[in-house]
Parts: sequence; structure tokens; C-alpha cells
Amino acid sequence: MLTKIKQVIQTVKAMLALEKKTITMRGPTSTKYLYKYFTRPHPRYKVIPNKAFGVALIELPSHFEKFLDGSSMRDMRNKRNRALRDGYEFRGIQSLDYQDDILEVNRSAEVRQGHEMPHDYMDSKVVLAYLRENPEFYAVFDRDGHLRAYMHVMLFGEICVICRILGHMEFVKDGIMYLMISELVKKLVGANPEVKYLMYDTVFGAAPGLRYFKDRSGFVPFRVKWIWQTTDNVGNPST
Repeated sequence: MLTKIKQVIQTVKAMLALEKKTITMRGPTSTKYLYKYFTRPHPRYKVIPNKAFGVALIELPSHFEKFLDGSSMRDMRNKRNRALRDGYEFRGIQSLDYQDDILEVNRSAEVRQGHEMPHDYMDSKVVLAYLRENPEFYAVFDRDGHLRAYMHVMLFGEICVICRILGHMEFVKDGIMYLMISELVKKLVGANPEVKYLMYDTVFGAAPGLRYFKDRSGFVPFRVKWIWQTTDNVGNPST
């Protein structure tokens, strides 16, 4: 009991010590659901917003080379370089063109990070419905043209949110997930000056393996205040 109390106290201290960011999300009213999800009460800690503490962000640099700089990014550089040497390639896809490959990636492991794969990833009908709703993905292909990892992201003003990201378990050792993150950052930098951050959920509560991956990929935990601006009327955003 005392151990749990100490852990909670340590977590609260870590949360309160986080650097603060104010991030503006923009979009039509139909896309405000994600903002509402971020700002609704946390399922366990009702007095704080759902995605406010420990939000895993990469603050996009002015040049891609800056993203790879520094000793903290050594693993990222090494694993990215390995994937590139092995002939892996990152590119955009139409998700429905690769539904079988995406299912194969999903089913390549029944358990990930100590948890069974969710039904939404394993059931072909549910996956197909998700792909129909979200036709544009990014993917990593091997030198023979086989899809080995995929990612779905959404842009909301200043933030690019990773909604789904998964790699074939047999090939993650090749650095394909690090390549996925690095090449997305490369694409975002300079492409849209409004986008300032890449988000991959939160750090607190993540399984050790996933937390390690986020850390080595350049994600840093922040305390975030979310602001919404509706853009139904082009050029006339409203809160």
C-alpha cells in the first residue's frame, strides 16, 4: 500500500514538473471529436483532462538534420540507417489498396507490449471499415515491395496526431518503426509551417517497451493546454 502511494506521489510530482505547451487544434466542426477526447475528464483521474499530462510530442525543428542531432538520437540514427541500408522505403499509400497487408501486420503478433491485440485490429470487417473512413496512410515497404509497417496520422492545425502505427513483428528488428517516425518528421518539416508538433499519445501509462521506443524516437513528455478553432468558414476561424 505504501509503495503504491509513493509511486502515485512520484508520478504527480513528475507530471507537475513537465514543461507546458499551448497547442491550437484547427478543423471543421466534424473533426472536433478528437479535441473533445483530449479535453474530456481522464478515465481514472477525473479532475484532469484526458490528454493533458505526459503528452508525447516531437517539437518539429526548422531543418530535418536537427531532428537527428545529439547523443539522445543515436539509436534513431543507427536504426534508421540500418533500415535504409536494407532497402526499406517510406511512402504514402491508399489504405484500401493494402488491406490484406495491413491485416497481416496486425496479426503478426497476438500479444504486443504485454497486451492482447485489440479486436479492432484483428477483425477483418472492423479493419476494413476503418480503412474506408481513413483512406490515406503512410507505410514502410521492404526492397521487394512488401508492406511491413503502416501509420495513420491526422493534421489539426499545429498538431499532427499519430492515430495508428504498427509494424510486422518479424521485421521490427530491422528498424522499420524508427524509419517510419523519422521519415514522417522529414515530410512534416517545411511542408506546412503551421504544423509545430508530432504527437504519439502519452508517456505516462505506456508499457516499458513502447515508452523506450518513444524516448529513442525523440518524443518528449509535456503538459499541454488544448485550444480549438473551428474552420467551417474558410478564413474566419472561431473558437
